[in-house]
Amino acid sequence: MTDECWAKTGRDILAVTDTACVAAVHQIHRDEAKAEDFAKHGWVTTCWHIITKSLHDEILMKIAHVERGHIESLLNEIAAALTVYTQDEVGPLRLEVYGATMEKCGSDLQAFIAYINCASAS
Repeated sequence: MTDECWAKTGRDILAVTDTACVAAVHQIHRDEAKAEDFAKHGWVTTCWHIITKSLHDEILMKIAHVERGHIESLLNEIAAALTVYTQDEVGPLRLEVYGATMEKCGSDLQAFIAYINCASAS
């Protein structure tokens, strides 16, 4: 995605700031979006489109609050959305439930069911 942005706009999105993005967007609106002005300052919208179309819907929903055109903030929020661990995730629960075996419960069906119920409740 960063390479595609660079190839289409000549901008390294990992080095841009929100201030530079806002200034470029304002410049387009000030100049009434002539074709040459858009080519020069329209890199923000081009990169924004490339970044957001590459995201899975679940991540896109987590970063929907970011103001459009703020690429630095967008990239920071994407990174946070990918690394944040929440207690609501089912991953750890799946591991615990899948790890339950009849052997671990002394081959007792009632103990096995109770173990799964307790794992699901926590």
